[in-house]
Amino acid sequence: RNQDDPPHIEYKGMLYIATALASFVLITTEFSQLPWIIIFLLLIVLFISAYLLRRNGKTHPSPILLQELVQNRTFLCASIASACLIFYLWSLFFILPVYLQKVQPFSPLETGLLMLGITVPVALFSPLVGKLYTPRNAWIFIAVGFFLLMLSSILQTFFTASSTIPFILTTILLFGLGYSLTCSPTTVAAISVVSTQKAGIASGTFVTFQEIGGTLGLALIVSLIQVFPNLLLGINRGALGLLIISAMGCFCGLALR
Repeated sequence: RNQDDPPHIEYKGMLYIATALASFVLITTEFSQLPWIIIFLLLIVLFISAYLLRRNGKTHPSPILLQELVQNRTFLCASIASACLIFYLWSLFFILPVYLQKVQPFSPLETGLLMLGITVPVALFSPLVGKLYTPRNAWIFIAVGFFLLMLSSILQTFFTASSTIPFILTTILLFGLGYSLTCSPTTVAAISVVSTQKAGIASGTFVTFQEIGGTLGLALIVSLIQVFPNLLLGINRGALGLLIISAMGCFCGLALR
């Protein structure tokens, strides 16, 4: 129970983040459809919202992005790593069904069964990972997990209309295993740097990083895919974007050492 900080809800911070993200997503996803004056106005709204969020964070008693946490290297690296993971997760859960049903001839049921390659490893390995990692060695699990995501991304760049089920399933399983190794250790690494009283505030800031990562990921990767006239080529190029973001997560994991 937090007896140190006043229980204020950060309504302004939520509004500023939502406005900034909405502006960014509109610019990214509708760039080719919007007139330039609207894009210019959205950019102004984006920068003003970001400025107000930063200023509000310095004056609010319990800001949504707590400055003492954002300035802590361990917390920041773990939070960015988690944001990269959710960036990848949301994007892949969009890309894979599109690929399996639009490029490959799989039905929705068959697609769902193949997607179990993500969730089954999480169910099987998460309890084991939870017994092995500590705040001190969490960086190892995070770095190895993102390395597996990088391997999955590389394989996705070789997706074709005739890719075999074993090849596709290997790609999916690599992500599922990497996700199992990364998800919980990033949370523990981030929250371990704060006192028990501030764990709730820290988890709120941590989850905010996650949601920002997921929103940016889905907007950027979907927009990248749509740039290419050929869907398969767009999916392959989207996988390159996921490779970059997983490499960033791996770097953050190594920085925790």
